Amino acid sequence: MEIFQKENHIKFDRKNNLEFDLKKDFDEKIFYSFCERVNIPKSLSKTHILKNVSLLTGMVPNNACVLLFPYIVSKFFTNAVISCVLYAGTSRFEILDKKEFDSDFVSNFNNAVTFVMRNTRTSAIIKGRERIEKPEISQEALREAIINAMVHRDYFSEGRVQIDIFSDRVEVSNPGNLLFDKKDLGEISISRNPVLVDCLHRLKYVEKIGSGISRMKFLVPNIAFKTSSNWFRAIFPRDGVNDGVNDGVNEIQKAILHEIKKNPKTTQIALAKMLNKGTKTIERHMTKLQREGFLMRSGSPKTGYWKVLK
Repeated sequence: MEIFQKENHIKFDRKNNLEFDLKKDFDEKIFYSFCERVNIPKSLSKTHILKNVSLLTGMVPNNACVLLFPYIVSKFFTNAVISCVLYAGTSRFEILDKKEFDSDFVSNFNNAVTFVMRNTRTSAIIKGRERIEKPEISQEALREAIINAMVHRDYFSEGRVQIDIFSDRVEVSNPGNLLFDKKDLGEISISRNPVLVDCLHRLKYVEKIGSGISRMKFLVPNIAFKTSSNWFRAIFPRDGVNDGVNDGVNEIQKAILHEIKKNPKTTQIALAKMLNKGTKTIERHMTKLQREGFLMRSGSPKTGYWKVLK
């Protein structure tokens, strides 16, 4: 079995899943959203549609169906959860934020992209009278890396797709070795999960011709790829663009200082909502900013205001 898996003769996404109940575990809302996006008439029955997009064998859903339309994917595959982590520096020593996305395939993908874009920097470019936001990492390349990691990973492995944000780089890692020689990376493409690829192609998330690596190289010339017998990793260097806030603080703290500059009377509760963080997380970072001389509080607790010092 292991030999056939390694040689790509057994396709994970085509295997039937007897535990997945099309009545109890199947997210109808996500399914009909899929049908709408790929222009499948709603008048057709669910069974007919699933059979025609190769998500049923007989009357039994396969693993691709489970990945695409579950309420909670970890009920069936704990390794299909997407892990995203923000670190304080260039190592894994201090974690600033961590999220695990445990929904359907498309929602997990979109949430992972949002997490990275929210925790990396953007610069403002003035073009004529228009202000254009430029992310330090190409969003198109980032989306390509994450969708590739999710769709081409080895689902027989217990490893997860992992996205790590460091101060100098972003790493997108997925379990699974290359199915071809490393020198052919970006030149050819062999799919581990053809049913999943077909469905994501219908949604216009992936190209069947396997141009993802070449597109990432074009968009981010200094991107690096690392491979091993069990993992594939795309590494995006961070180019250091910033919004004028002091470089001695991390990304969450920069965002806090940025918002306080705009509204010195803002509250920790308001900041938590704006930055999509817990109130305790905001409180901890603001305490550190005060301790290190970046921030101070003036006036009373109720009527006072914040002042950015650096």
